Amino acid sequence: MIDFHTHILHGMDDGSDSIDVSVRMLEKAYRRGTDVLVLTSHCFPKVEEDIRQYTEYRNEYFNELKKACEGRKVPEILLSGHHAKIEEWKRQQSL
Repeated sequence: MIDFHTHILHGMDDGSDSIDVSVRMLEKAYRRGTDVLVLTSHCFPKVEEDIRQYTEYRNEYFNELKKACEGRKVPEILLSGHHAKIEEWKRQQSL
């Protein structure tokens, strides 16, 4: 199963309160049959600088989460906004 809409990324808008909560949410999703999960944090930047800052924070939190999930049973995690990665994943699945 693929979940295309989640707010699991810690530190972002209405995502989880901590990285530990995020990991537990991912483990629970895996146990319930989710194979792939797309992180979909909200972004409401007002100016270009805000977009850069948002992207830096999102990428930092994403990398922290990926590291915290190493060796754990969690779904494959895709970062929203990375359409090339999503398309690459779709191509790999069709092989």
